[in-house]
Amino acid sequence: VSSFSTANLGGLTTDQVVALSSNQLGALSTAQFGALSTNSIAAIETQDIVGLKTNVIAALKSSQLAALTTDQLGALSTTQVAAITTANISALTTDQVVALSSNQFGALSSQQIAAFSTNDIAAIETGDLAALKSSAVAALTTNQIKALTTDQVVALSSTQVGALSSAQVAAMSSDDIAAIETQDIGALKTSAFAALNSSQVAALTTGQVTALSTAQVSSFSTANLGGLTTDQVVALSSNQLGALSTAQFGALSTNSIAAIETQDIVGLKTNVIAALKSSQLAALTTDQLGALSTTQVAAITTANISALTTDQVVALSSNQFGALSSQQIAAFSTNDIAAIETGDLAALKSSAIAALNTNQMKALTTDQVVALSSIQIGALSSAQVSALSSDGIAAIETQDVGALKTAAIAALSTSQVAALGTAQVTALSTAQVASLSTNALANGLTTDQVVALSSNQLGGLSTAQFAALSTNSVAAIETADIVGLKTSVIASLKSAQLAALTTDQLGALSTAQVAVITTANIAALTTDQVVALSSNQFGALSSAQIAAFNTNDIAAIETGDLAALKSGAIAALSTNQMKALTTDQVVALSSIQIGALSSNQVGALSSDGIAAIETQDIGALKTSAFAALNTSQVAALTTGQVTALSTAQVASLSTNALANGLTTDQVVALSSNQLNALSTAQFSALSSTAVAAIETADIGGLKTATIATLKSSQLGALTTDQIGALSTTQVSVLTTASVGGLTTDQVVALSSNQVGALSSGQVAALSTAAIAALATEDVATLKTASMAALKTAQVAALTTDQVVALSSNQVAALSSAQIKAMSTDQLVAIETADLRALKTSAIAALSTQQIGALTTDQIHAMTTSQVCSITTAQVPGLTTAQIAALPSPLGTPIVLDLNGNGIETLNQSAGVQFDVLDNGNKTSTGWVGGGDGLLVLDRNHDGKINNGSELFGSGTTLANGQKAKTGYEALAELDTNGDGVVDAKDSAFADLRVWVDGNADGISQADELKSMKDLGITKLNLDAKQNVSANNGNIVGITSTFETADGASHTAADVWFAMGSTSSVSSSVSNLSNAMSSYNSAAASAAENATKLEMPTANNSAVAALASAIGSYDNKLTASSHQVSTEESQRLKALQGGNHNQGFLAAK
Repeated sequence: VSSFSTANLGGLTTDQVVALSSNQLGALSTAQFGALSTNSIAAIETQDIVGLKTNVIAALKSSQLAALTTDQLGALSTTQVAAITTANISALTTDQVVALSSNQFGALSSQQIAAFSTNDIAAIETGDLAALKSSAVAALTTNQIKALTTDQVVALSSTQVGALSSAQVAAMSSDDIAAIETQDIGALKTSAFAALNSSQVAALTTGQVTALSTAQVSSFSTANLGGLTTDQVVALSSNQLGALSTAQFGALSTNSIAAIETQDIVGLKTNVIAALKSSQLAALTTDQLGALSTTQVAAITTANISALTTDQVVALSSNQFGALSSQQIAAFSTNDIAAIETGDLAALKSSAIAALNTNQMKALTTDQVVALSSIQIGALSSAQVSALSSDGIAAIETQDVGALKTAAIAALSTSQVAALGTAQVTALSTAQVASLSTNALANGLTTDQVVALSSNQLGGLSTAQFAALSTNSVAAIETADIVGLKTSVIASLKSAQLAALTTDQLGALSTAQVAVITTANIAALTTDQVVALSSNQFGALSSAQIAAFNTNDIAAIETGDLAALKSGAIAALSTNQMKALTTDQVVALSSIQIGALSSNQVGALSSDGIAAIETQDIGALKTSAFAALNTSQVAALTTGQVTALSTAQVASLSTNALANGLTTDQVVALSSNQLNALSTAQFSALSSTAVAAIETADIGGLKTATIATLKSSQLGALTTDQIGALSTTQVSVLTTASVGGLTTDQVVALSSNQVGALSSGQVAALSTAAIAALATEDVATLKTASMAALKTAQVAALTTDQVVALSSNQVAALSSAQIKAMSTDQLVAIETADLRALKTSAIAALSTQQIGALTTDQIHAMTTSQVCSITTAQVPGLTTAQIAALPSPLGTPIVLDLNGNGIETLNQSAGVQFDVLDNGNKTSTGWVGGGDGLLVLDRNHDGKINNGSELFGSGTTLANGQKAKTGYEALAELDTNGDGVVDAKDSAFADLRVWVDGNADGISQADELKSMKDLGITKLNLDAKQNVSANNGNIVGITSTFETADGASHTAADVWFAMGSTSSVSSSVSNLSNAMSSYNSAAASAAENATKLEMPTANNSAVAALASAIGSYDNKLTASSHQVSTEESQRLKALQGGNHNQGFLAAK
């Protein structure tokens, strides 16, 4: 296509042009495209027009552009549109302009926009106009601006409006100005806004005015502001009004001023308010004036203040009045002052109140005076108060009158004082009352006013002022206020004034006031006046004042008042005054008062007087007074009084009084503390009857020293309840002689804690009957030292229940002798947990009968040390069940006696290690010895005996999955025909082997495993029987026989090998030496009688040599240091530490 000549292109038909694709059209050069006819141009499809290059678009002839249809023109891309020349732009028809889209208009440059004709501008659709760039809008000429329709102006965005210049805005018609949307008007530049003419400003709608920014408003000229309509002024907000300068605001007409809304008036600046013309201020409505802020009000000039009308003054609020300065208040006329509302007057500052002149004060109404606050009243000067009428004085509120200065009070005239109401008098402060002149007190105050005076106010009067009061005035003082009089006033009372006091007034005097009454006036008091005195007043009387009372006055004192007398006053009573006291008065005496009585005063009291002393007071009597009581006085004491006696008082009783004066009822009344206060001498004076009368609750309180010195007759008199009430400490101090004399009933009465408190000596002193009488819970409390101190006869006397009650610690305390003294029933009664506490020496001391009596549970509960302490002599006493129950780690393989010298074993200390129990752990174990063999079965056919599972014993797992208890239980599973023997008739017989571990290393060698045939063994008998014996620290527990081909019978046994770590090498070596020595001698005798099997020769001489060597080695362990080399000594010390006398399992 690009190769077409311009001539050829010019000859293309319209159909051919339609057939060209956008790519093909895009390949045409500007020259080629310029050759196309207008018809060809019009034939280009709209979807292909976009393929034209921008340089082709830019080179279009005006005729070609004019030939473009509206669809083609609308299909142009924004890039293509941007390439149209300004000449072609100006040639566009209005239809073509309308065909352009918003995006296309958005692509037009400022130059292109400026090229549009005014008709084209008017033809631009509103949506397209809104798409113009702000720079394009700014490029519009004034003619183009004038061509804009109002709809187009409405369509302008805020950004576009903001782009308009002053010239452009000035070119707009009033309608156009009015067409700018309210949300856009604020975007106009202030410079553009300032260029508005008066007709344009007048055209602004109220909505537009409201939308104006403060900067725009502040750009108004004074001429334009003067031309604002009232509606426009109403539309202005407080912020907009606040933006106006004083010059601008001064240009507003009075109508405009009146049009400002009340909510907007607050926006005016204070300098604007201060600059208001008098005509403008006069134009303010009462609502507008009332809407002014306090700051604005404070800015009003004094000239304007004086020009305010009374209506305007009334319109001001309390807050606004509160903002007024002293100068502003002083500018008010008297009419304005009278017009101020009471609430507003109350809001005035105290400084403003103080600025009121006397004429203004006189102008105040009574309502206004009532409205004045305390602070405002307090601000009034003497001159201002003097200017008030009597009605004005009376109008001051009671809560405010106290604020008047004392100088103002002192300046009050007689008529003004007389005008004070009783409530006002009551409200006066003490300082104000004290400022009243004596003339005012004598002539001005009425009796009602005197009644109205409070105690504090009266207390403020000086003696001179009080002396000026008449007797009527004194009598008029309320009883509640009399207490306010100063003591100096009371002390200076004239006799006539004191005589004028009523009994109520006298009773109302304070203790301090009573205390200053002279003794002469005390002596002159009538009995009615004495009775009128209260307890507190009596308590205030001095000893001298009390001494002034005669006996009649003493007798007239009420009991409550007598009780209030100070102890010093009581101590000052003469014996005659004491005798004048009634029993009721004695009862009324307090503990402190009783305690103040001397021996002479107490001696003056009758027996009835003594008995009248209250129980809570008796304890206050001095011990000296108490010790001086005669027998009849002591006998007169009630049990309640006895109970109330202090320990010191009881301790002051003479032995004669204890022996003859106190009754058994009185003894019962004594507490443990009181009894404890008695000395041993005093307690010894008590009869057995008296001792028996002591309550069980008190017996426990007796001192141990008292208990320790009890006579036998006194101890014998104690009841079982008293015995049971003794504390453990008391029990612990009883002598052994006393304990030995306790009856079984008394012993039974002892509690567990008491028994636990007995010392070993005391326990040893108990009779066997007493021991047997102890309850099981009592036995359990015996100390271990007491257990250890028991005689064997006492141990033998213990019941089985008592034995069961013994604790582990108690059992542990028992000696070998004590254990030997126990019966088998007693031994069996020892609980398993307690048995473990027995000393190993006690275990070793058990007889074969005793050890055989132990239950399997007890055997199983034994500690390793205890098991190790079982001696060889005791072993035969053990049953098979007991052996099986032993807690020590024992393995039980079957051993065959191959050489006829009996079953022989090696001690655990021989060093053999083997997993006898088949638990995966090789441990030190006893082993087959002396040429004998272990019956084994190579169950995994590996040619080795790996562990106890291939022996016959406790390491063998039975068919039921459990471990065998004995070797014969394990062997019995091979007796498939159930004939009681294992022989060739049983399938496994041929697989049986005898392991002869010649080197005793616990490792099977092929040549050590002998078959039944090798040894000629034909039968293994299962008829095993218990035949317990000890062998080198191992136990031969169950024995049977096996037969050989020659018909001979040989010994087989289930042997319990000792296993585990060596607890005492020294003991083990010693036991091994002894065992092997005995084995050597036994072997020699057995060799003559036993049938020998063909097997490796046992080197008995070697064994004997080994026994001798080990014996020598054992001797070294106990040899003196000079017999052992240094190196040997170091090795042997590491092996020592055990007891050489331990039992047969000591090697475990």
